Amino acid sequence: MRFAICFCATAKTGLGHLRRVTNIATALKRLAPDRPLQLLTNASGEGLADAELALYQQIEQVPREQMGTHLAAKPPALVVVDTAVIPGLERVDAPLALILRETIASQLHCFALPARPWNLLLLPNPVDDWQPDASVIAAHRIYPAGWIYRPSEACTAPLPLGEPPQPGLPQLLIASGAGGGGDRWQAFNEALLRLLPVVRQRLGGRVEVIQVQGPRASAQELLAGVDRVIRPGSRLNELFAQADLVVSAMGYNSALELAACDVPVLMLAKPTTYDDQAARARRWQQRLGWAYQESEPAAAHRWVVETLQQRRRRPPVALDPGGAERAARALLALLHG
Repeated sequence: MRFAICFCATAKTGLGHLRRVTNIATALKRLAPDRPLQLLTNASGEGLADAELALYQQIEQVPREQMGTHLAAKPPALVVVDTAVIPGLERVDAPLALILRETIASQLHCFALPARPWNLLLLPNPVDDWQPDASVIAAHRIYPAGWIYRPSEACTAPLPLGEPPQPGLPQLLIASGAGGGGDRWQAFNEALLRLLPVVRQRLGGRVEVIQVQGPRASAQELLAGVDRVIRPGSRLNELFAQADLVVSAMGYNSALELAACDVPVLMLAKPTTYDDQAARARRWQQRLGWAYQESEPAAAHRWVVETLQQRRRRPPVALDPGGAERAARALLALLHG
């Protein structure tokens, strides 16, 4: 559809890309309800709510390597790529926008287009946060739109939590990601295998450990030593404020959804190809809780135990909620300019 805005989001190892473009799509539907939206993804839309999937007039599942060819054959009005490298995209006869969340410096060049600049480089963070090296990735305009996130709220309907914990029993919630396995999971898993026995021993067993699994999690990603496993689908953010402590990787969306509520967080950065989770954990540590360091596991263990013993909370981080709308307005301006 030549009139459409087409979002390209990879989704085989997590929901971050889908979540970010869908937050923007929600804002676009408010601002330009007649503008058709398309979603091109290399996995299913599982993990998004039905109302979110309904934002898109068309959802197509296409391998990332074939997205450029697919779009060149049927160019939309605008292509919006979320932090992905799509071969052949420069041949598409349409304006091109890239949403680029914080990227490891040595990998930034991977997102530069051959033979043409991006029409718009959208940064989903404030101007005083991360900035890419403009000499590495060419764009007609670089625009820091601000944080793009869903505010965490209390549960509004029953979630599949199973039996409630014993009265007064603190809950440790492990948000292990939407799935993906491999080396990324192994590092996360090994840190928790050291942590959980220490926590149980020092709390005299009086703690409930809940693992949250995403839609792409495999059987190999089941943690040993948890009391139960839940799959809340698109509503994970509703659980955060109810826990006494959350252990989480530091993907972009997880960091912001956790920041918006008052739960203490043990940040376990996962190694990834492009996303600089370790740098993000260091920057957020003072506001969210504790950034786990492999060289000092005992310090993290002490912090978790003390936080659960004292049932400490923290002030929610005051996040500007307007990033998605500013991003949507920038995309519409690109179409009309």
